[in-house]
Amino acid sequence: MNISVFPFETQLILEEICSAIQATVPNDVEVISYQMPAFKLHGILVWFAAYRKHIGFYPCSSGIKAFEKEISGYTNSKGAVQFPIEKPIPFELIVAITKFRVNEDIEKSESKKEKMTNVVYYFFNESFKKSSNGFIILKLSAINSKFLISFSEHFRLTVKLFNFNNSRAS
Repeated sequence: MNISVFPFETQLILEEICSAIQATVPNDVEVISYQMPAFKLHGILVWFAAYRKHIGFYPCSSGIKAFEKEISGYTNSKGAVQFPIEKPIPFELIVAITKFRVNEDIEKSESKKEKMTNVVYYFFNESFKKSSNGFIILKLSAINSKFLISFSEHFRLTVKLFNFNNSRAS
């Protein structure tokens, strides 16, 4: 978003919002998503944008729902809240909602890792043998091989798949 097209006062508001969010998000990554500035940790946390008469803040539906009472004085919808430019911007509320989204994102990420660990543990315990040279030989079905490929891409592992069913003895 090119903030130079907005009036100076709006530019200052956008810079303050950006600074407040940056101070709240550990190891944040600023990205452009849906043609708006956004902050990402494991997933997108919040978006924001300036309009002629308001600042749009988009913390996903969970952020809106968790702060329903606090945002009731502003125009809002399922995933957005509008802060009028002519009124003081509630930076403390923006920071609180962002902190909520950070915690939610971290919990979601840890939950995914835990699920993946449980699946991998089951997968490897059910279908592997270690060869004498240290390689792991997996007995795979077509479904397991798809899982292994996606698992290896996720963890950046090198995997070689061999089709033993179609091999011929010479």
